[in-house]
Amino acid sequence: MARARTLKPGFFKNDLLADCEMAARILFQGLWCFCDREGRIENRPKILKAEILPYDDCDIPNLLLQLAAAGFIICYTVDDRQFIQVVNFTKHQNPHPKEAKSEIPPPSIPEMPRRDTEEPRQDVASGAGSQPIDIVDAAESREKTRLVPEKPERATEFPERAGPITFSLLPSPKERLPPTEVVVAPSADALASAVEDFNQVAKRCGLPMVAKLTEARRNKLRARLRQHGAVGWSAALRKLEAIPWMHGTNDRGWRADFDFLLQDKSFNRLIEGSYDRDAATGNDDVSERLRPLGPPPALPEGWAEKLKRA
Repeated sequence: MARARTLKPGFFKNDLLADCEMAARILFQGLWCFCDREGRIENRPKILKAEILPYDDCDIPNLLLQLAAAGFIICYTVDDRQFIQVVNFTKHQNPHPKEAKSEIPPPSIPEMPRRDTEEPRQDVASGAGSQPIDIVDAAESREKTRLVPEKPERATEFPERAGPITFSLLPSPKERLPPTEVVVAPSADALASAVEDFNQVAKRCGLPMVAKLTEARRNKLRARLRQHGAVGWSAALRKLEAIPWMHGTNDRGWRADFDFLLQDKSFNRLIEGSYDRDAATGNDDVSERLRPLGPPPALPEGWAEKLKRA
């Protein structure tokens, strides 16, 4: 069940969060609304997408990976179940007193040894000695001034629970991206280069050129470049240029455009060669759907009289 949470102004100027994609930042806010009073929620990417980003073409495991790598969340496993812990949730949120207690076990993070300085600190003005500086306490004091810490919060002692508890900043193997996948979001220059390459092909083939890269188009283009890279994008453009019926030489004068290429299904079929069959005549699934259905069937004789009598 979604809940109202607090959003502080520091969220918008957090430089570490700015390194994550826009969709990852929205997902981060959405996690606050759907997690329990301790900042924990089940790591179920399909449900998270349906609840938080239902209208966007995005890769939830990859967005979670970005947030975990930046230290904003912790992905962990308890008894073969996947969970997410929002770091420092209880410091920045004030759940309703009647909100139900968390039923999700906390992550288990190894305790870091406390280290003190060997020599007392010298006072700058008087030179007098003072008590040793506690390095861990000093670091925790600095963390209180940040909206989100630079690293995951060091957990306190938790009661023992039945079953093994493992800790990981990465999603489970089922949700983990393949090693060949590009995890880092494509740069603005890469997006601009991809649009320019398409416009060059469109100009040669007489296709509509891209005049404006909207946010929806930008998100879909990022997804295609993350999945296939610049090499895959170039391969798709070569395929598009080599198929005449996509340039308007079909029964309806239909032409492929930028939005057609951005669709996951269309892009995959294009680079896999599904549109190559009978390309010269346009005899393909898409062109078949574009052809007219033909004249309507003839009505039986005397139908007009029967209609009047009715």
